[in-house]
Amino acid sequence: MNEIELSSEKLEDFQQRCMETFLKKENCLISSPSSTGKTFLVKEYIKNYIIENYSTILRSPKKMKIVLLFPYKAIAIQEFNSLVDFAEKKMIKIFLSVGGVKLNKETVMEANIIVGTFEKFYFILNLFPEIQKNLKILVIDEFHFLGYNRGKVIESILLKVKENKNTQIILLSSSIGNPEEIASWLGFKLLQYNKRLVPLELNIKKIEKSLIQEIFSISKANLPAIIFQNSRSKVEKLALELAKKRKDVLIKNFEEFFVNSPNLISIMEEVYFPDKLKEAISKRVAYHHAGLSDIVRVFVEQLFLSGEIDYLISTSTLSAGINLPAKMSIFVIERKQSEVDNNLIFQILGRAGRFEFQDKGIGILLIRPAYLKEYSDKLFDQRGKPIYSSLKSQFFDYDFLIKYFLVEIAFSKEPVSVRIEDLLKKIENSLWFYSNKEIFLVFNSKDVHYALFSQAYSSLDYEEIVDYYEKLDEAFGIKPSNLQLVSKQEKGKGNFSFIILENEKKYKVIMNLERRQCSCQSKYSNYLCRHQRFLIKMYPFMKEYWLNKYGIIDWLIDNGFLVRSKGMKVNPTLLGKISAKFFIHPYSFLHFLHLLIIYPNINFSSFFTKVVLFDEQIKRDIKSNELTNIQALQIFQLLVKQEPLTICSKYNISDSLLENWQEIYTKYKSLFFELKKLMGKNLAKGNFTNNFLTKNEVEETIR
Repeated sequence: MNEIELSSEKLEDFQQRCMETFLKKENCLISSPSSTGKTFLVKEYIKNYIIENYSTILRSPKKMKIVLLFPYKAIAIQEFNSLVDFAEKKMIKIFLSVGGVKLNKETVMEANIIVGTFEKFYFILNLFPEIQKNLKILVIDEFHFLGYNRGKVIESILLKVKENKNTQIILLSSSIGNPEEIASWLGFKLLQYNKRLVPLELNIKKIEKSLIQEIFSISKANLPAIIFQNSRSKVEKLALELAKKRKDVLIKNFEEFFVNSPNLISIMEEVYFPDKLKEAISKRVAYHHAGLSDIVRVFVEQLFLSGEIDYLISTSTLSAGINLPAKMSIFVIERKQSEVDNNLIFQILGRAGRFEFQDKGIGILLIRPAYLKEYSDKLFDQRGKPIYSSLKSQFFDYDFLIKYFLVEIAFSKEPVSVRIEDLLKKIENSLWFYSNKEIFLVFNSKDVHYALFSQAYSSLDYEEIVDYYEKLDEAFGIKPSNLQLVSKQEKGKGNFSFIILENEKKYKVIMNLERRQCSCQSKYSNYLCRHQRFLIKMYPFMKEYWLNKYGIIDWLIDNGFLVRSKGMKVNPTLLGKISAKFFIHPYSFLHFLHLLIIYPNINFSSFFTKVVLFDEQIKRDIKSNELTNIQALQIFQLLVKQEPLTICSKYNISDSLLENWQEIYTKYKSLFFELKKLMGKNLAKGNFTNNFLTKNEVEETIR
């Protein structure tokens, strides 16, 4: 369909432009295809920076910090290992900031180089504010993750780090549809290199035979190949089926791979290495996903690099960072997907044709005939050129902002101003606000933005408030729809329960003096959703009851996380500090408090069983490892009783996952005893009595 050709600019010229920008200490966004040496260049610059500032590091080691961030733990470990020898030779300290690595303040503060993942570093950045003050260089690789759900954390890091004008920020990405907009938003220099060093031929092919037959047919003369599926179960199934069909391949005993590395055998015996993966490897087939142990994934990558693997089946874990020499990359679509991520698909197909390995790559989208035209139109323009998606900010999510503002306020050393201009500064610099500024230009006064934050400090009428949230929905891309009131039940003055019909779906709305609640969102959220706005317009005479509180700051104060200070300022309460310290969303935190009130004699084991499934990381792990909630709870129960390898074998999960879950288990144990201590003091004083769910509601929520 299309061939992405060689670049007319020499690689060394582009790299020279990058290095000159680094040396000038300029903030920059580098957008260029894979294999153009972005990460390598940055690491060389960092080494050079350390050498030039070596005497300063020796005099004041804690005042010189360089941070490199990556999306996946596996890539962070790989890049950490690539810098260890340099750090040891220079006698400087380097810290790996990923799940499963114990966090020690002294170790973090003494580290000159921190290599980690987005979420882990954001936690450290808030927990130890000295890092922000002493941060000299921040590198964020695979920056296009800004457009995914995890982009909220990336944007939060950027907003905080940019406050320090002495920090140089370098952003790296291979697939951004709107690099000019992103660079303009940040005020960064844009360095682009639009064409690949190795040409890539892109094609769409129908699955006319069986999937296995199609793969063998198109890849026979184009090995090695990487094949991408969207779930680990599909990845493992396809790998085993391919291996089973390779009858003409010389079978190699698994142990033969360790002939030159006898020490590796003993290391492998200490981690979970699935027998079915060993079986596939003997037929020169392997699979790769986040459910494998870190060392097993690295071993599989090394086998592929050394030419021992013909077919590597993977989830998106290989879409970023790791440079593997595939001649062909295949992305399989067997069923219609709810969302098509153009950038991810092209990044995956772009794994073929690696610089210094091949002179050409082939990317194939292998798809069922029923979806061929639909996906062709979404992925390619009329000239057959790839359509890259523009990065859109995920930052402005109301529920996320509840936690964001609590964390910002809780870790502040001084009372935080709640004047509208100061509150807006926290989000005015976000990409979301930048991209939607035209929508908000219709407001003549900044005071209107109090609708987002607080009723206590504003004098807005109900029409202004409703109009503001209408504009927010417009910015979120939520289109107006026909709403119909199905039923109304009055439970007291100003206290109503409604059923609203929207697109054949019913929503329950509770409106009273104490709270507004809609089934379209969290039970705890006070966001003024379209269903609530519909009712306020229908019953404007009830506005004094229903709009007596609104906004983020009011919610945090009303639920005990903040308290008003002198003037227009707020301070975190002990409750707020604990929630922020453990990085637990206030909604979840309230669930935990309610549980302890309803069951004051509950032990930690029962508490943990009831709350752990609220944890965002656990939710992601359950989904990516294709576990059920019941299985997750069983694993936690076994975690303190059995050997890790026994659990890994039973549930087909990695020991790396167990290390992360052990860390989460320990976190909740500390939280439990801290809450019990807090509850003992406050229940004796009669606190924690307002806005709490009943026992039945708590149990319903937990179920």
